[in-house]
Amino acid sequence: MPKPDFIIIGAQKCGTTSLWHYLKSHPQIRMAPTKELHYFDRMYSRVKPQWYMNQFKVPDRKRFKALEFVTEYNEPLHIMKGEATPLYLYHPKVPNRVKKHLPNCKFITLLRNPVDRAWSHYKMLKHRRVKIPFEKVVDQSISDTSLYDGILGRGIYIDQLQRWFEHFNREQFLIIKTEEMNVNTEAAIQNSEEFLGVIKRSRPNKKFVKHFESRPSTIPESCKSKLIEFYKSYNKQLNDLIGINFNA
Repeated sequence: MPKPDFIIIGAQKCGTTSLWHYLKSHPQIRMAPTKELHYFDRMYSRVKPQWYMNQFKVPDRKRFKALEFVTEYNEPLHIMKGEATPLYLYHPKVPNRVKKHLPNCKFITLLRNPVDRAWSHYKMLKHRRVKIPFEKVVDQSISDTSLYDGILGRGIYIDQLQRWFEHFNREQFLIIKTEEMNVNTEAAIQNSEEFLGVIKRSRPNKKFVKHFESRPSTIPESCKSKLIEFYKSYNKQLNDLIGINFNA
């Protein structure tokens, strides 16, 4: 039965779509046909595991392309299968469910400054016709981080990662800082390829497209200062745990 070798588990609004596209283009990587399968969160009680595993069948054309690619490097045929569902990082029941079915899976996680992530999340909600001002969203969500689709809760990365680390070894995770991927996309992709055990490709002078990037806009200063203060202690714990600093 086919099954995924790796999953991009989050976080939402942190560049998972771009990384999904980048990895999808690698001859040795077979991504599920649809981004965000949502099997381990929304679909878990609705469909059988066979439905999920069937998403990772490798078509002959992909196998032939991979074989042609690895032959150039005198390497054996090896195809890594994966998917990307950003809600997995945040959903409290997902780690245990994944452990049950995929104990040896690898996980890629992108983390973005939580203040910028929250603002990007709000712009997505506005696009979905949510008309509440950001100031009100922030004030209400500070008291209850699950409000408005977890707009603030999704940026408390320390709690989410600790939940995953209770079920899997840290060696099974590659954690990428979104800001660093934006500055040096080539390095982020090659780190991902090395982590997945596929041939690292060289892309000299390649211009990487950021997929589905919204138009830039400025977060209101009053909200920004509140959010910086709100996330400060969480960010410190995160830095202590994995060495990624969003308080600088």
